[in-house]
Amino acid sequence: MNEHQEFMDQRMLHSFLDGELDSAHEEVLFRTLSSNPDLRTEMQDNLAIRKAIQHDTDAFTPPAAATAAVFGALGFSIPSASAMAAGAAASGSLSRRFWMSAGSAVLAVAAAVLLYLQFPLPAEIDTERIVSLPAAELTVRELPALGDLSVATPAAAVPAAAPTVAVAEQAAAPLLREAEQTLTLRPLGTLAQRGSNRNEVRYVSGGPMHMYEVIPVASGLTLQVRNVALRANPAPSTVSQSEPWFRNVNLGLMYALSDNHSIGIEAGQEAFPQKFNGIEDGGAVRYEQNPLAYWATAVYQFNGDALLPHVHPFVQFQVGGAFQLGGLARATAGIKFKPFERIAIVMGAEGSMLLYRFQGSWFQTDKLGLTYGLAYEF
Repeated sequence: MNEHQEFMDQRMLHSFLDGELDSAHEEVLFRTLSSNPDLRTEMQDNLAIRKAIQHDTDAFTPPAAATAAVFGALGFSIPSASAMAAGAAASGSLSRRFWMSAGSAVLAVAAAVLLYLQFPLPAEIDTERIVSLPAAELTVRELPALGDLSVATPAAAVPAAAPTVAVAEQAAAPLLREAEQTLTLRPLGTLAQRGSNRNEVRYVSGGPMHMYEVIPVASGLTLQVRNVALRANPAPSTVSQSEPWFRNVNLGLMYALSDNHSIGIEAGQEAFPQKFNGIEDGGAVRYEQNPLAYWATAVYQFNGDALLPHVHPFVQFQVGGAFQLGGLARATAGIKFKPFERIAIVMGAEGSMLLYRFQGSWFQTDKLGLTYGLAYEF
């Protein structure tokens, strides 16, 4: 066998072991293996080496001192195992919280966009309403022409042609003066309504008329979606049983009683850290838990007048309960920024208090933090 053929057989063998050999060359390799014992031996040796590398990681792992020396020469330090574990845990927790908050914000924005596309803003058209008066007959009062004025003179006093003209002018002079005075007082062609002693023209001007492309729904309703980031007291010492994507997301429906007052309901899911103590089997015991529970409350909201263009302050009070835990009260103060007619961005500070009872004693969990979300007004 020549050296070139041996080199090609070795290339096909290594390509086959690396999983890179196509089916056409596999058939050539298998035929060669069946007739070449040296190539079969080389294949067995390669398989043994690969198996030893997979099972003996210590022999093929560089020493820690050598790794530290390389990183030290480059100006870096290798973190310890405990620091790496703590950093990984903190990074995982922060990453999980970030993605939960980011997912909630993206969901709220998507819901607002869908609502905006479903119910577009009304197109304002500058129009002017024209209100017509009741039907009526109109008459035109005109002054008589100068030739229609009657002039009476005594027959005996009429001389020749020239004096007749002079007499007629003298007799018509008072009538002309009266006609001039009348012309200054009453314009020619004034319109007057029959049965009325005064001439009146009325114009009615209206505001812009709104044209809607869809049938409007019942007014006064507001759908609100918001997220809360609250710090609890007592601080949680255990992790909740589950981490759903909609944790700390509140969904509410409000009805406006007036421009400033609204009532409604709101519900959500939230973790409530609890620390309480009691007596069991004659000894004092202390419990710590962080259950994830659903809650629902009745809501009263007061909306103030605009502080700045499109910026309205509001306060909100809620009373209800967390299921299987106890009574719940919440209070929120913040602002609503309305870049559009129906959509508002909600931001504010919120506090809550959970009251629960164990073995006849009352305990509480307080929370304080920030809230943000979107509201859509129907």
